[in-house]
Amino acid sequence: MHRFLLLFIILSCALTIGSAQRFRYNTYQGESVPFKKVNEVIEDSQGYIWLATDQGLFRFDGQNFEDYNTSLQSRYIKSFVSKHRDTLLFSNDNGIFKLFYAEKSVRIDPWLTRSDIGNKMGYPTQIYWDSLNRLWVGQLNGSVLLFQDQLNNPLQLKVPDVEKSPKIVFGEDTYGNIWVVVSGEGLYRCRAKEGTLERVAGFDGARDLWIQDNRMLVAGEGLYDISMGADGRILRSRRKFVTNKPFTNISADGKGKFYLTSGEAIFTVDSELKSLSAVYGSNDPHRVEQLPFTDINHLYFSSDPMPEGGTLWVSTDESLGLLYTSYFKSVIGMAHDNVLGLAASGEHEVLISKGNVFQVDTRDKSFKLLAGLNRVTAIATNGNSKWFATADGQIMVYNGNTRIKQYDLSSRGGGIFYMQADHLGEVWFCQAPLDAPIKGIAKITAQGTIQEYGETEGFQSRILVLDEGGRNELYIAGIGADGYLFAYDREADRFINKSLPFPFKVSRNFEVHDLAVDKRGLVWMGTTDGLLRYDTERIQRISLGPHTMKEVRSVCAMPDGTLWLATDTSGLLHLDQDLNYVPFDESSGTPSKIAAYRSMVVDGQNYLWAGTAEGAVYSTIQNPTPMSTPTPEISLPGPDLADPDPDALEFGQDDDIRFVVNAVSFPGEEIKYEFKSFPSGAPSEEIEDLPWTVVPASGELRLRNLKAGSYTLQVQAQKPGGFAWSTAAEQEFLIRKPWYATTWGIILLVLGAALFFWYGIRLWIIKKTRQLRTTLIRKEKELSAKEEELTTQMNTLKSQRNELKSAGVTIYLLLRLLRQIPPRANWKEVLPILCKLVELPTGMDAFELAFESGNDMRHYGFQKGQKKPQKRAEEFNEKDDLTSYVLTNKKPILIHDIDKEAGQYINHKDNKGYHSRIYVPFEQVNGAEAVLCAYGKDKNRFVQRDMTVLQILATFLSVNIIDELR
Repeated sequence: MHRFLLLFIILSCALTIGSAQRFRYNTYQGESVPFKKVNEVIEDSQGYIWLATDQGLFRFDGQNFEDYNTSLQSRYIKSFVSKHRDTLLFSNDNGIFKLFYAEKSVRIDPWLTRSDIGNKMGYPTQIYWDSLNRLWVGQLNGSVLLFQDQLNNPLQLKVPDVEKSPKIVFGEDTYGNIWVVVSGEGLYRCRAKEGTLERVAGFDGARDLWIQDNRMLVAGEGLYDISMGADGRILRSRRKFVTNKPFTNISADGKGKFYLTSGEAIFTVDSELKSLSAVYGSNDPHRVEQLPFTDINHLYFSSDPMPEGGTLWVSTDESLGLLYTSYFKSVIGMAHDNVLGLAASGEHEVLISKGNVFQVDTRDKSFKLLAGLNRVTAIATNGNSKWFATADGQIMVYNGNTRIKQYDLSSRGGGIFYMQADHLGEVWFCQAPLDAPIKGIAKITAQGTIQEYGETEGFQSRILVLDEGGRNELYIAGIGADGYLFAYDREADRFINKSLPFPFKVSRNFEVHDLAVDKRGLVWMGTTDGLLRYDTERIQRISLGPHTMKEVRSVCAMPDGTLWLATDTSGLLHLDQDLNYVPFDESSGTPSKIAAYRSMVVDGQNYLWAGTAEGAVYSTIQNPTPMSTPTPEISLPGPDLADPDPDALEFGQDDDIRFVVNAVSFPGEEIKYEFKSFPSGAPSEEIEDLPWTVVPASGELRLRNLKAGSYTLQVQAQKPGGFAWSTAAEQEFLIRKPWYATTWGIILLVLGAALFFWYGIRLWIIKKTRQLRTTLIRKEKELSAKEEELTTQMNTLKSQRNELKSAGVTIYLLLRLLRQIPPRANWKEVLPILCKLVELPTGMDAFELAFESGNDMRHYGFQKGQKKPQKRAEEFNEKDDLTSYVLTNKKPILIHDIDKEAGQYINHKDNKGYHSRIYVPFEQVNGAEAVLCAYGKDKNRFVQRDMTVLQILATFLSVNIIDELR
């Protein structure tokens, strides 16, 4: 019985699953980002996104991840909460920290650390700020800390029967009750006065919650819809959407739609919880893709210019994800075929012909195929009446979805490619010729008869399109430079040629593909030669930059006076009343840049529909106009991209003047920037006439060849995908005059010139005196040189005598020492004799014998003034130790100043306090290597003679000692 009941529930839930939702998406992962796991994200007051990751705290502007971990000991960030508009709190393993802006600079200060609280604070995870300005902190050990008035004395609430929980989620209802979900354990009601958490039965698998007013949704083993009372009691609970995997996260967008995660999938749920819709990726309108997210940790909605509820950030164990809505969307499930006809019918219906006719309900974008309609090439509507024309010259009349009449016009010509009903219910149509040309236009009158306006009415060529303006004026347009525009005179039932001569050159095969009459009575024509505007007195070609000469296939006048047009190969363009244009292409959500002819319409809710060669799309915005690109920020280049000081930004004329620009936007790729600079205070007319210069893709601009003075830099940005140019950001700066052009510089130059003149006169006066002294000075120098030469010779002789005397003493002392060493001696007998090297007047303050033992260099020796021998060991390393180096290279070394000469042999200085050194390698009787080391405290203590004496001593020890140093 239970199995049948469970099967019934699952089948019931399956029936509620609605159509899939499609979003454009970005993923940030791998080597291109400085993190792997993302726990949470949050948006700050300036529009930046902050990331809590396994590698620390990062700020994201849409292009760059800025590292803010220099002041943090723990780089594992867990959770965020907004304390108020300009302050965020975040948690890591060391406690709670405060993040805020101080004059545009980010500051991070400790707020509550583990050392402040003591043993009550373990490892904080999720944090929550309630309406009473209390902070709730979930901890890894399954407890909850409540910080009220005294931050250093929190109330600790233990979750019953829970020893560890990586995620504890908080929420507050409209009555001030705090609800807690311990992930995977259940739902709890907080009793702050009693200091307890009370478990609520029936929600054992709860993992996340969402609360608004007295309604709570709990995600877990299904989705629970709960209403609460003022006393914290649950008044009603319904379980919805049983799935094979539990729901792990829940969030809501700005339009009241809920988003759930289950396993690797994301679902949307309407506010009434009637249908569950899977979310898929659709960066290309032709494709539907599985989202590449696994192990989702958190969902977060940030602000977004699109009206779909916000930008969705997906935090996962492997990446950061971004889901967002494109400006235009295709009807899900409808084939991407060429659009032949498009018309709005009623308040919530749009008819699309791709040969077959699709009836779309604009409220939920569901559609159905209308039976009995094939090869339809044109559609017209008027109230409940609908006309469908076909490629073989048939016109079928419907009342609602019932066919009531059919006209056969195949004898007149070929397919009917355009129809429109006027305000009187008369249907005008344009028909393609077969063998004979068709001139003019025809209509089905209100009485149901066919009336033609052809050559006898003055038409010399085909008419391709018509439109009726807001004041019921009717215009038609067609082929040829002489008769391309006509106005209909209803009283006389005739057409008047309004075609004016072109003040510009047009192509030989000039055609008007589409036209629109706006609320001001202006006639806009999409032609083979661009967009034309007719105002009864003149005809103009509208400048659209690189699109000016593009073929325009469709035009639509909006109620607000703006204009939409579709080009042959460059996508859609929006034109405002100041004739500023914004392009829309595949990045805006259209499946193709190639437009269908005469296929743009506004539905009953003022959404724009447009036909392309690969299907129809609709705007996600009512009364669609381009969205605004965020105003870019201007900063100085450098490691920290410093914000310039607006009151103290100065440059020299020869300086390399550089600025970095960036608009905070998500996604932030492919944003275009333009700049202009001009003298501050320039007239606005001159500023407007200055051309904009494109900023390189690096986002860094340079200014050159500026004269001294005060300047203003303006930078504007444009994001792809349906965004207009931003409001221009401005930066004032000053170019200093070169020092020689300033008042003080001129004074200094004058004084310098006077000083130079005076100095020249003085040089001329003393020149003669110098000449008189020259001979005397030369003679004095010659005598001085002779005296110096004599003194040098005397000093040399004295030095040689001293060296000979010293050498004799040293050799004599060495000879005495060697005589004391018995033949065939061992080291035990020799070492006490060698200690006399530091006692006799040899100049040595210490000596050592060094030998390799395992991975060490062992040293045995004596220091002057100490009777006991000294022993020490150093790691064998020929790169950092001199004895190791000598033993390895087997070459003696004489060092006069260890501080200056050690770097010639090893990487580091030897700081034993002996500036003079001699190292002599020698070989013992068994072949083992050893080093004889002599040390002097003073610099330049030893000379080459001393090293020769020690080499003689080392040779004697090598052949006379019969054992090995150990």
